[in-house]
Amino acid sequence: MNKINIKNKEIKIKSIFTNQKGMALLATLIFTFVLVSLGAALLTMTNNDTKLSTLQRESNRAFYLAESGIEKTFYKLNVVDLTWRPGTNGVPLPYQEVTTDEEKFEVTITNIGTPPEVETDRIKIISTGFVDKGKFSSGQRKIEVIAYIDYLLETTYKYAVLAEHIIHLQGNQPPAYIEGNIHSNDTIELQGSFTDWYEGIATVSGTDNPVYDEDELIDGFNINSDKAPIPTINYDGTGEGYTYEDSLLAEAYAQESAEGIIHVHEGGLDLKDKDGSVNWTGVHYIKGDLDAKNGAEVLIENGVIVVDGDVKISNSAVFEHTKTDDYESPFSALALIATGDIILHATSSVLNGVVQSIDIDGTSIGTIDLKYGSTIEGSVIANTVWMHSGTNIIYDGTGLSSTTSQGDGFYKKVSWQEI
Repeated sequence: MNKINIKNKEIKIKSIFTNQKGMALLATLIFTFVLVSLGAALLTMTNNDTKLSTLQRESNRAFYLAESGIEKTFYKLNVVDLTWRPGTNGVPLPYQEVTTDEEKFEVTITNIGTPPEVETDRIKIISTGFVDKGKFSSGQRKIEVIAYIDYLLETTYKYAVLAEHIIHLQGNQPPAYIEGNIHSNDTIELQGSFTDWYEGIATVSGTDNPVYDEDELIDGFNINSDKAPIPTINYDGTGEGYTYEDSLLAEAYAQESAEGIIHVHEGGLDLKDKDGSVNWTGVHYIKGDLDAKNGAEVLIENGVIVVDGDVKISNSAVFEHTKTDDYESPFSALALIATGDIILHATSSVLNGVVQSIDIDGTSIGTIDLKYGSTIEGSVIANTVWMHSGTNIIYDGTGLSSTTSQGDGFYKKVSWQEI
């Protein structure tokens, strides 16, 4: 009996462990749970990636908005006004620009020079870009730029001919010939026939310029460009912004004292023929008119002739300016400068350097007139320039293109960082 009971118990135990009923349901439930878990994980990851991607996109948009704020600020400073600052009635406020209802940038400018309470040559610009589209979609980026005022250096003598008023060009055979760019702050007048007579670009700043047949136009003619500044000359220190110590007159007196040779000529200079020729070096300042004729020669080496009056070189007289390779001077670009008119009516006239007619006060009121085969190698500057048949102006940049002047100021970036 006991054996039978024991055997029945063994059979029941085996039945429990070998019974397969319900296993399919259990497996299905486990598989479903795994799938649901994986699906939930994938959805969570996808949602997080979407949020991160959106945040990254809005952050990038905020960055470019901040960059836009920097660039527009530099435009306001460098194109409109260097003293521009955001704010009203002197009260500093952020400069804001709203692109859409959701996007904007905000800019502040702080003077960091000395003293900081006034406009200085050193500033700090902070631009912040904002993108706000909701709880999980927004961005903000901030850029800091340090800038200071720098100045453009412009070539002072960059034209073969520069006139404040009119450039008159005669074209009868042989025509006037120019090699180099020319510019008038008013107009250029052409008369006669023009064929193979010009190499360069001609520009004007006036609005009333004649229009010629296309076959007669020179490159760039009738292009209305900005006015070109007329270089001034420090004659005797009385011009605006000049001092006597740095003037041509002071230099002439200093050389006269050092050499024991006259460099400042009172009462003008009248050279009637070849016997009256002069051969000078250095700066020579003529107080009065200079008149050379009948083959007289005015030769100047490593210097400049300054005439406080009119210049007339005629009847085969010669003016020639030469420079050695080692010649260095604040006046080394200059050849012949006069406060009055300069007339070159000599077939053999040759000038190397700047030939300019300009008053002591910086007003360009004189005329430079070339006739009868006169040739200038260098740069010609006056209120009005006349070139008649057979005359030549050839731009020679040697010693001229390196002469620079300070142009307009502008704010220049010296550092950039995201903060």
